[in-house]
Amino acid sequence: RTWTAEEEAVYDELFERCLRRGGVGASGDAAGAGAGAAAAGGGTTPQGRGLNAEQCADLLRRSGLRRRALKEIWQVSNPELKSELGLREFRTCCRLVAHCQAAAAAAAGGQEGQTCEASPQRPRPPRPRPPRRRC
Repeated sequence: RTWTAEEEAVYDELFERCLRRGGVGASGDAAGAGAGAAAAGGGTTPQGRGLNAEQCADLLRRSGLRRRALKEIWQVSNPELKSELGLREFRTCCRLVAHCQAAAAAAAGGQEGQTCEASPQRPRPPRPRPPRRRC
């Protein structure tokens, strides 16, 4: 078994919510998980029942991870570069995000040796704009 029952319930519910809404809801969470696991069947999705790249990108952006880490997560969870992610690929993506978030939280908490390239994004200072030339 690849995922725990708890992971399946949470990931399946989030997958179903994304399918119903065409993306992630305003909160981006998976509260009330469990109902989607039965509906999603626990395995791969039927043909044509997947999340497109934009829907998945929306979810990934909400994770708070660096862009580089998100690209790597996408490549690992979707090695065949499919236009839609099925449930199996989606679960893989969610687990990788969770691992990176946990490593980033450990690194931020001062635990040595627990660093991750996927540490949370730091706010970037605004770039000064060059002066406009007048003709």
